[in-house]
Amino acid sequence: MVMSMYALLRNEPRPTQQQIENCLIGNYCRCTGYRPIIDGFYEFSSASPCALGENCCKNQGSAANAASSKAIAASNTVGELSPDYLQDYIFPPGLKVKDYCSEEKCYKGERVTWYQPVSVARLLELKSQFLKAKVVCAQGVGNNLNAPLQDSVIISTSNIQELSGIQEVTADGLLIGSATTISQFWNILSDMVEQLPESQSALYKSILTDVKPRFACRQVINVASLVGNLLIPVGQSDLTPVCVAAGAVFSLRSVNKSRKLLVTDKLFPADRKSFLADDEVVEGLFFPHSAQGEFIRFYKQGDRKSVTNSIVNAAYRVQFTDSKVSAMNIVYGGLPFGMAKAFPQTSQSLIGREWNEKLLEEGVASLTAELNSATSDLKSPDSLTSYQKTLVTSLFYKFYSDVAEKLSTGKFPEVGQYTAIKGKQLYDDSPVATSSEVSAASHCFKPVPHRSADLHVTGEATYVDDMPPYADELHMAVVYSEVAHAKIVSIDTSEAINVLGVRGYVSAEDVPGSNVCGLIGEERVFYNEKVESVGQILGGIVADTLQHAQIAAGLVKVEYEKLPPILTIKDAISAKSFFNPQPMMLWKGKDMAEAFSGVDMVMEGEMEIGGQEHFYMEPQVTRCVPKENGEIDVFSSTQSPKFMQDGVGKALGIPFSKTNINVKRLGGGFGGKSRKPMLSGVPAAVAANKFRVPVRCTLERKEDMVVTGGRDPALIKYKVGYNKDGRIKTLDAEIYTDAGCTLDLAICIVQKAMYHLENCYSIENMRVRGWACKTNHPSNTACRGLAAPHAVLVIENILEEVSVKLNIPRHVIQQLNFCREGHTTVYGQVVSNCTLERCYNQVVSDSDFVNRQQAVKQFNLWPATLLVSA
Repeated sequence: MVMSMYALLRNEPRPTQQQIENCLIGNYCRCTGYRPIIDGFYEFSSASPCALGENCCKNQGSAANAASSKAIAASNTVGELSPDYLQDYIFPPGLKVKDYCSEEKCYKGERVTWYQPVSVARLLELKSQFLKAKVVCAQGVGNNLNAPLQDSVIISTSNIQELSGIQEVTADGLLIGSATTISQFWNILSDMVEQLPESQSALYKSILTDVKPRFACRQVINVASLVGNLLIPVGQSDLTPVCVAAGAVFSLRSVNKSRKLLVTDKLFPADRKSFLADDEVVEGLFFPHSAQGEFIRFYKQGDRKSVTNSIVNAAYRVQFTDSKVSAMNIVYGGLPFGMAKAFPQTSQSLIGREWNEKLLEEGVASLTAELNSATSDLKSPDSLTSYQKTLVTSLFYKFYSDVAEKLSTGKFPEVGQYTAIKGKQLYDDSPVATSSEVSAASHCFKPVPHRSADLHVTGEATYVDDMPPYADELHMAVVYSEVAHAKIVSIDTSEAINVLGVRGYVSAEDVPGSNVCGLIGEERVFYNEKVESVGQILGGIVADTLQHAQIAAGLVKVEYEKLPPILTIKDAISAKSFFNPQPMMLWKGKDMAEAFSGVDMVMEGEMEIGGQEHFYMEPQVTRCVPKENGEIDVFSSTQSPKFMQDGVGKALGIPFSKTNINVKRLGGGFGGKSRKPMLSGVPAAVAANKFRVPVRCTLERKEDMVVTGGRDPALIKYKVGYNKDGRIKTLDAEIYTDAGCTLDLAICIVQKAMYHLENCYSIENMRVRGWACKTNHPSNTACRGLAAPHAVLVIENILEEVSVKLNIPRHVIQQLNFCREGHTTVYGQVVSNCTLERCYNQVVSDSDFVNRQQAVKQFNLWPATLLVSA
């Protein structure tokens, strides 16, 4: 985030608040929270007042300004230099490589040869010579993008000026080079909108208003190429449906020929098979100018506003002649048919029609029929969800409404105006006492900086993987199981051992102490007989570099005898696969049968809740250094040094007093670094003991996510009894969590869900039963709140369902069921000093909840003409 903001300030010294927010899109913060970061960066905005208020130096006169400038300049003095504190240091011109873009580059590594030609002719020559080579700009402008890196050739087009920017502008359209970055593409379209009449620039304006605001973050669009984004081998591109609907055309070229290829949905099948010949590259992409009476719109529904794949997106193009539809294209993305799916039958059926509700009715009916027909041809029809089906017709209705308003008023509906993100934090702003006699309580309710904040924002904080290596330090890459449930028949390391830089392989045979670890001895340091999930560690390759170790680890061949796996909670229930065969139970109030007989209404349901990856900033990493007299120093980012000490000591067969665990900082943990660091840390200790040199084991992000597990998924079934006034009287619930293949903290996690199911409400009669299911998934573990978020989600959803069924506002149902002074929880605690209602009322008042809720309802009112049948 700091570097993103720095780059923005270099280009825009006084940015707007919207520019600041846009520059931070795509940056990831795991624990600090985005609001204080944005609030801090707002200080650079031209619209933001100084944080010092009336004490701002601008309000103190010129003398104060001059004194302040001198003081800051003095504090920046380096030796005899006294630079202007406003002057940023620039890259030394003498170190810049002259003519970098005009000379061809070739870099040869151990596995990959990288070519960087400077002309299209040389690009085509290289492609004809290396038919399987990757052609890339950032994401790629050629085929074979999923080819393995080993023994491969990569050809970069980033320095070919002929492929960057506008290649040609004609009366019919615009030809853009295939290496043009997406940010350059936005700028080109902005220029075309200014230069062309409105009737010709409708497509370009639609891309800027509909696609650009919800596209990728700045870091991506500055390097990703336009055509590479269309040829992306995984995921999807929002530009694909637009190009199909607009009738864009690829310019393809090889050494011997060139050809044009209309962009259609057939070019982007679900299997991502490339339409390019082995010796072809995409030279450019042609966009036709819009015609008189032509409208084009793009819509996207995703999990978030921006930087997210589409659940469904859609591009629509319609042209009118004499008030009737003369041409139409309907294209959807995000569906399981490929990167784009055209609906030609519906498009054709609407030609010659007037734009009215009759067209809407028949369009929705035709879309539904065509979608159902396409779905029946899928290998797995269930891959198209009911929500996606609804979005297909809903987005079409939105397009119909927008075009109707354009025809009526001459302009499309305006989207909501930008409003700067803002929040409120209440704290005591009186000075913090500095006397050593004052207790720590004096810091309560004050914005006290984190002790390492300066080190974090300047990049000086040292994490485990930042620690300088020892001269003889080796790296270990883990070899893990790739099947969910199997017996291990054989492990062949012969090819891996011969890789350059490899020192050896470690496995269960190299463990001098106990190969058994875990909370109750249910896990192994190295699995050598049987695996019960993907990601269980079989061994480790030790080499001079992490890259060599990873290459060799990928060459280890494991033969399995597969066994039937249990992969879902419902499968576990059917097989009675539980860590606790008898359910844990909480009960208060009456017998369930009696309790349900005394309520007005009864409702039953269930909710499946997925897991969650911890996604801490620094992945699991451990450095083990063997010392004298059998001691070992372990540098780890673990949240639980005791667990690590126990695991290392038992595996090496040494007293715990000889196992020294060093933890400086975590790099994020959230529960994922409580017990899971042992999974890679103990094998690293075994390797260090075997080779008697320091060994570092750093899990790559993908490895980390496969090996360590995350938050437990859950299935919660419930039966609720409530009265007509909205008061919930009885709740009977069954909680099942997917604990994975080992116990870990499964029992505690289920108990946490059971304790929190009542949340902050008073329910007179409750029975809650819980089971931890054993499945063949990687063992799940603690994640912030354990399973409390699952339980809270379920009870809040129950309140929502009651609200809908009774047509009573949700917040009224909440307040009616709040627990109050003297309430006894399902786990027997009597509530005292209950401030819930007072806090709730203050939040409602401070947030202007009632008025904002009404404004949201008003904004989302749809016209009465909305089809019920849709």
